[in-house]
Amino acid sequence: MDDVLVKGDYVSPLPVSLKDFGADCDKVTWITESEINNKGFRVQTSKDLYNWEELGFVQGNGSSNELNSYNFNVEGRGYKYYRLIQEDFDGAQEVFGPISSDCQGINAFYVQNNVVYCEGYVKVMDMSGKTMAEGKDRVEINHLASAIYVVTGKQGTFKFFKGHF
Repeated sequence: MDDVLVKGDYVSPLPVSLKDFGADCDKVTWITESEINNKGFRVQTSKDLYNWEELGFVQGNGSSNELNSYNFNVEGRGYKYYRLIQEDFDGAQEVFGPISSDCQGINAFYVQNNVVYCEGYVKVMDMSGKTMAEGKDRVEINHLASAIYVVTGKQGTFKFFKGHF
């Protein structure tokens, strides 16, 4: 093997090697493969990718060559973006993300564009109790006449009006 000579500035390895970064409706999770002088992570959220709000700080493991798992509990529903700002003890920072989490309709009931959304098995009935439509997580109701209907699902029983006022 030939000798190789590299001239120029020495570039130090990245302070954190991120293996995985994800989010669901309840928490943001990430795994590092290695860390060098890692003070910790600022967890931020945004609805539009422009305006970021800091949710909190998670302490890092300093310097480590082992897998480290982290998580941060989050609340709220809707479509959200998350990012991590990793901070070294010397104040240097690196941004990871953004990633997204879609929690619209989870643990919720809503009607939009002639579709009833409700987590799990959904049944739409008329006021006499007759089943008019049913399905899993969503039910098309464009074939139903204007009236008040009852929806039953995992979250409970709801009434809604289909039609024009």
